[in-house]
Amino acid sequence: MNKRYLVTYIAIAMLAYVSVCVTHEVLGHSVMCLAEHGDITMLTSVYFHCKNGGILTDLAGPMANLVMGLICLSALRMTSVPANTRLFLIFAATFHFLWLAGCLLVSAIANQSDFAYPLQALPIVPIWLGRLGLGILGVVIYIFTIRRLGQSALPGPLLRSAYFATGLLSCGAALFFAGNVPHAVRDAALESFVMSAGLLVLGRQKHQDPAPANFGQVSPGWELASAIGIIGFVATLGKGLVVAGGG
Repeated sequence: MNKRYLVTYIAIAMLAYVSVCVTHEVLGHSVMCLAEHGDITMLTSVYFHCKNGGILTDLAGPMANLVMGLICLSALRMTSVPANTRLFLIFAATFHFLWLAGCLLVSAIANQSDFAYPLQALPIVPIWLGRLGLGILGVVIYIFTIRRLGQSALPGPLLRSAYFATGLLSCGAALFFAGNVPHAVRDAALESFVMSAGLLVLGRQKHQDPAPANFGQVSPGWELASAIGIIGFVATLGKGLVVAGGG
């Protein structure tokens, strides 16, 4: 595979990851926190805290990922979508659903994350039954997402490069966190390297590389858009837009 093409493809994958993180933390958690008349005390690429927020605030992040992931899948059904836009939609849908699956699995295994707190507030007895349900649903969504990505027949080098690039982006942004940096980097690695491990596994499979025009083209425009998005992401959510009273 031509290495020059990888620059555009990796840029698209990283921009897709940024959009998914913004959807989860800003369009999901933050908007709902304000809608519930809460106060945002921490908003970063890794952490979100809302004072006086309710169950809906907790659920809004992963639910935003679900909605946007479905929108991306619907858009992929259109035959008139340009190749690079299609690639962006593939990565965006993948990261949206992997993020959703990750929230479900962490809530089930560690009793933490976005679904854990609403689960504790619901009258489910015993609570392990609810956690089991979250875990099963998380596994199902994860498997569905990886299989759907596999159907795109993206080349292994692209998938592996996207995996490492987005993981490094997530951890790199956390280095600018205005708080406990080691913990932030650790959690960023869990959100990226661990959550997206399916890309690395899928990238090891043998695919016949299709013609570059079938899944994307070199585009300085996409590369510039990605660079701007990454810089803005690191400068805002990386450091933290709001850090006041959050723990």
